[in-house]
Order: sequence, then structure tokens, then C-alpha cells
Amino acid sequence: MSRLLLALLALVLAFVPASRAEERILSFDSRIEVEKNGELRVTETIEVWVEGDRIKRGIYRDLPTDRKGKDGLRSAKRFKVVSVKRDGKREDYRREWIENGIRIRIGNAEKKLRTGRAYTYEILYLTDRQLYLEEGRDALYWNVNGTEWGFPADKVSAAVILPPGIKGTKVWGYTGKLGETGKDYRAELTGTGGTIEATRPFRPGENLSLVLEWPPGLLDERAYEDERVLSFDTSIKVEKNGDLLVTERIEARVEGELLRTLPRQTDVRWGLKSARPLQVERVAVNGKEVDFAARSSTKSMTVSTVDSMEWGIHTVEITYRTGRQLILGKDREGLEWELDHEVGWEGFRWGGQLPVSKASAVVELPAGIEASLGKRAPGIEAEPTPSGVKFLVSPVMNRRFSPTLSLHWPPGLLAPAAYEEESFAEAHPGVVVSLALFAAALLYYLLAWVMVGKDPEKGVIIPRFEPPPGYSPGALRYLRRMKYDQTCMTAGLLGVAAKGKVSIEEQGGAYTVRPGNGKPPPLPSAGPPPLAFALTPDERALRNQLVGSGKVTLEKSNWVRIKKARTAHQRKISLKVGKTHFLRNLRWWIPGLVLSLLGIFCLFAAVGALWVTIMGLLPGAFFGLLGLRLWARTRSISTLWRVLVSAPFGVLAGIVFLVCSWGAGPWPAMGMLYVGTLNLVFLHLIKAPTALGRTVLDHVDGFAHYLSVAEEERLNLENPPEKTPELFERFLPYALALGCEQQWAEKFDSVLRAAGQSPGRSGWSPSYYSGSVSGLGSSFAASMSSSLSSSLASSSSAPSSGGGSSGGGGFSGGGGGGGGGGGW
Repeated sequence: MSRLLLALLALVLAFVPASRAEERILSFDSRIEVEKNGELRVTETIEVWVEGDRIKRGIYRDLPTDRKGKDGLRSAKRFKVVSVKRDGKREDYRREWIENGIRIRIGNAEKKLRTGRAYTYEILYLTDRQLYLEEGRDALYWNVNGTEWGFPADKVSAAVILPPGIKGTKVWGYTGKLGETGKDYRAELTGTGGTIEATRPFRPGENLSLVLEWPPGLLDERAYEDERVLSFDTSIKVEKNGDLLVTERIEARVEGELLRTLPRQTDVRWGLKSARPLQVERVAVNGKEVDFAARSSTKSMTVSTVDSMEWGIHTVEITYRTGRQLILGKDREGLEWELDHEVGWEGFRWGGQLPVSKASAVVELPAGIEASLGKRAPGIEAEPTPSGVKFLVSPVMNRRFSPTLSLHWPPGLLAPAAYEEESFAEAHPGVVVSLALFAAALLYYLLAWVMVGKDPEKGVIIPRFEPPPGYSPGALRYLRRMKYDQTCMTAGLLGVAAKGKVSIEEQGGAYTVRPGNGKPPPLPSAGPPPLAFALTPDERALRNQLVGSGKVTLEKSNWVRIKKARTAHQRKISLKVGKTHFLRNLRWWIPGLVLSLLGIFCLFAAVGALWVTIMGLLPGAFFGLLGLRLWARTRSISTLWRVLVSAPFGVLAGIVFLVCSWGAGPWPAMGMLYVGTLNLVFLHLIKAPTALGRTVLDHVDGFAHYLSVAEEERLNLENPPEKTPELFERFLPYALALGCEQQWAEKFDSVLRAAGQSPGRSGWSPSYYSGSVSGLGSSFAASMSSSLSSSLASSSSAPSSGGGSSGGGGFSGGGGGGGGGGGW
């Protein structure tokens, strides 16, 4: 019976699903090798259980780089990752900066880990400045796993390996959260150092710290000394011609290459910055002249020793000459010199900026000049010398403390060469080249305009009561403006409708165009001859592409069809009018564009704002194009509102560009304004109608005069046609194309009102249009033309698509190391 019960129990348990394991650290073991020079070689072996909750692609390890030390001062810790492995094989990782530390993000963003199993990660890194080296003892105080892990840990342990010949004297530790002093550990000294192990599992945020002491003074000398400038002595010799010969003597405890950054001061004249002359003449290391490298920028010059130096104390002398540093006023002359002590180093493993222990400066003046001291900064002492003044800076200074030395002497004691100023061409040759290119572009454009851009002389303009035969409304607008725009298509569509080939229906703000086979209404017998019933080639292309396969609603969903109709319409008009009626002369315009762009490139490079200005142009162009796009898409509203909607983006574009180029002065902005205006103006001026085009334009001007003339002036015209609704709707497309639809409609207000229905009902509308239009005549023309243009413009472009965005620390207390980690 008992065997039967056990079998049933086993069967039931077999069908009960296992509970999902919790993601956790199964073991965290750290091996810390202390090297003779004081560096640590740390190998962390971390075994984790993965369920795909927080650990999806891998783990990350946070290491703190800043720690509060003796007297509350903070010191920066350095880390160098050597290798990262997962289950014994090299694993992808990247190093990221986080607040107060670095993050080692382990894993591949494109690959997810298999869940329900354990993975073992091994991280090997180097670090230094972690030891406590005080009088009477040397020690390592190390946080093993850190207080910022979000996972529980089953087992935490560490082993410290000391250099050969050094034995540990004492080892102990702490457990718990930050600030706690728990004793849940087991520690012991070994023949090579010491070990420590937690005696219980850790909850999230709990840490194991170890302290291992050994007799002092057994490490290499370098372990007890940091990299720094022991003394920084500057000798400044003022020469009769106004130049300065400067020798900097830098005594530094360092290895590798020493880097000295010399600031390049600038003058501002004519609104342009000009870097003062700076020429390095000699670099010597420990009294021997050596090769050096100098990298210049607009703000500084970095001088570096080419050959690497072994660890120790070295004396580096840098001699350089600089000019235009003196203050040459009418009442007094002098020198104000900033003691900038920015010195860096690049070692075999580490690098950075060096602190300075003490500094001094000696100023030597030309014979016969006695100087008086100016205002002195705190911490500077001055004493006279036979040839000048000596300054002492105390106490310890760092690179952020840059006091200014100030000396003054009577004017006029230097050589005449010291008072000579550079001419504009000498100071800014690059700007002179850019100005020459700007002038060449303007001169070229003027010559090109004289040769090909001058319009043929206008003929006598007489009122015409009909458009030129064979020209559609869209073609006349294209010819008059010498380019295709949205109104060309709108006027073209109304022209096709006026010939009865399509009808337009408006309902709820949406326009639907349907094919039609009717004829246009007859004009009164006293009017001009009727227009040709047949469609012109461009009108036929527009109709066939738009409604050849049936009706179409002017909305975004039909943008491909409407775009094809626009393209076909533009192509046919260009074939009829382009080249035979006017010439764009773009091949004459491009050389001027190239000259002006070369000029702006030279200008940006000359003022040191090439990349900064380019970076300003990118967002500036974005906002500018956005403003133009809004302007183009708001045709259905008044000009005032279009300006109010789009102008802020243009202003924002200008602000972005000015902010980015502000440091370079006003020249980049003025250059951009000049180049933009020059090319846009001559892009328009260089176009010219041919003799045939001029003849047609004279006819068009006469017809436009008739369409736009006021009623009182109409009486002066000879035999004008009778005003009827049929005449109004026949010529409305031409009035829209020529920009006088408002004036054309105002002349017909009374006629259209008489043809309309009774008051209180909707007013008159053309025979080819049905839908809601408020008012008659002028209001109808303005309403329909603007709203139809807006519908065509918005529906002929592809709909925009949106996108998304995505978003993303540890800090340790107590000893060094520690930090934390997590999964990602």
C-alpha cells in the first residue's frame, strides 16, 4: 500500500510545473594581484542565473572612479579593461562613462541569451591609486562586489596576491549595506596574501569588504609617488621689437610623453579674430635637445616630447617666441601674462593632467626700461631683479589656478617695430581671398546678365480681350514666372473644367474631380471669339493622368496619381514654352554660384569657424526648410496668417546659425547673407525671354491689363466684351494664372449677383463647379482658387511618417573597487 501511495505522489509531482527560478548571482569571486608599482590586476569571476527578466543580453559592471580619501579630498581612480569572457570565450563589451565611474556593458545588443541556465563571466582589468600607503602601514581596502548590485548573491569571496617577498600581517573585513559593519565573513592570511569569504548569502545591495595590511615601504618607489610637476619656472624676455622669448622649465615626475598646452591668444580688429604669433624654437629633456611635435588649433598649441621617458624625475625645457602680447597704450605700456600651467602626460598605461607643486616666473625687460608692478593676485609674491621682476607663486597650485602677472612702464621706450600694426591683408589673407571671390562672383554675374540675361525690349502694350491662341492658363503662368509652381496646376485644372472636360465638386472641404464630355457655355455674340474647344497638349496630359481612369478625390491617399498628373502637366508645358519662349541660362548661373561658394568656404576657414558654422547650418537649414514647407502648405489661409505660421521657423533657423557662429564674429553671418542674396537675385535676373517669348508676353500683359482694369477705366477701353457669367467663368482660369483673379471677380459682382438665386440661398457658381461657396464674385474666386490650390498641393506629396525613441550607476563606499552592476 505504501508503495502505491509513493508512486501516486511521484506521478502527481511529475505533472506539477517547476517554479520559475529567480535571477541571481550564484557566485562572485575576485582575485586581486598587487603589483610592485602599486597597480592592481583584478580578475572577477561572476556566475549568474538567467531567466530573461533583467538579464536578456548580458550583464554590466559599474566601477567607481572617484573616492573620498584623506582629509576629505577626492582622488580619481583609473581603470583599464584587459579582457572580458563568457563561459571561457571572449565576449563583446563596450565601455561607457556614467556618473562617478565607468560601466562595462557585456554582451551583444543583437543577441539574446538562452534562459533557464547559468553563465560565467570573467572580467580582467587594471587599476591604480587604490592602495592606502600611510606612515606605519601599507594596506589594501577593497569592496569586493559593491553595494549597487540589484541581484541577490549566493556566494561572495576574494583572494589577494601580494608581490613576491611581501607577507600580509593582518586581514579582516565588513559585510552588509553601505555604512554597515557586519561580521558575516571568514578571513585568513595565506603565504601569498590573504583570502576572505562571506558566510551567508547576500541580499541586493549588500557588499563584502576586505582589508589586508603588510609592512610599509616594501613596494617600488613609484607606488608611493604620484605623477606631478614638481616645479614650473617661466622666463619671459621682453625684446625691443615687442616680441617675447619665453622659456619654460618644467621639472616633473612622470613617464612616457610630456604634453604642454600653450594657449593661443587672439586679437579682435575689423570684427575678426587674429591669433597672435606663436613659434616653438626648442625643446630639451634633461639638458639635451630632442625632437618634438606641435599640434595647433585656433585656441591652443600642444607641444609633446616625441621620445618616451622612463619613470623618474625629468626636466623639460620649452622655448618659444610670441608676439603682439604687450599693452601699448598712449599713457603707459606693459605686460599682463597669465601663468597657465596646463601640463599633461601619456604613459605606457595611463595618462592625464599633472598637478603643479610650485611655480615661479621671471620677466626680463630691455635695457633702460624700469617697470612698476600692477595688481597682484592672492598667493603671488614679487621681488625686483637687476633686469626685471621675479614672481613666486605659492602654495601648491593646480592647473585651474592661473594667476596673471602685471607690469607697466612709460610709453615710447621700445623700438619702432614694436608699434607697427599689421595691415588687413597681412592679418587676414584668407578673408582677402574670400572677398576677392565674392567680388569676382558679382562681376561675373553682371557680365553674364549683360550677355544673356537682359530681356528683349518690350513692345507697345495694348489691351487684349482674349488670351494668346493655343496657350493654356498654366502655360501662360509658366511663361510669365519662368518656372512651374502649384498655381500652374490649379489654373490648368480650372482651364480644363472651363472647356467642359472635367467637373469639380466640393463637399465637406474635400474636392472631387470627375471626367466630363460637355461643351463650354456659349459666349454672348458681342464678346470675343470663343476659345478653342480642343484641349492643348498640356491640358490633355493633365486630364488623362488625373481622371483618365475615373474620378479622383484630392486627398493624401491619391498622392501618387495626383503627383503623376502634375509631372505630366509640367513636362508638356516645358516642351511648349521652355527654350523657345525663354531661357533659364543655368549654365551661365552655375560659375557664379561656384565662385561665391568658394568664397564662403575660404571665409569660414579664415575665421576658424568652418566646422562650427557647418554644424550651425545643418539645424538652421532644417528649421528654414520646415518654415518654407509650412508656407507652401498654408495656401488656403491669408498671407498674414501664413507669415505668422511659418516665420517663427525662419527666425529660429537664423538664431541657430548665429548662435553656432557667434564666436567667429559677424563675418560668417554677413557672408552667408551676401552669398544667399547674390545667387537668388541673379538666378532670377539671368532668366530671359526669347524674341518669340517677348511677343507672347506683350500679348499676355495686354490681356492681364484687361482682366485687372478697374470699372471706371474699363469705360475707356475700345469695344470691351459684354460682362456675363459665361465670360467670367471662361476667363477665370487665366485671371488666376496671371494673379488678378480678385480684380477680375470684383468687376462681375453685380452681374453674378443678378444671375444668382434669391437672397438667403447659396450664390452663383460656374457651370463646371458644384459645392459650397460663400458669397459671389470676388469672394468665390478667392475661396475656390486658394482652397483648390491647397488641396492640390497637400495631396500631390507623399504622406509623412513618424518614428519612435528609446531610453537607457553605481557608487561604492568604504574602500576602493566595489561599485555594482546589473543586467540588460
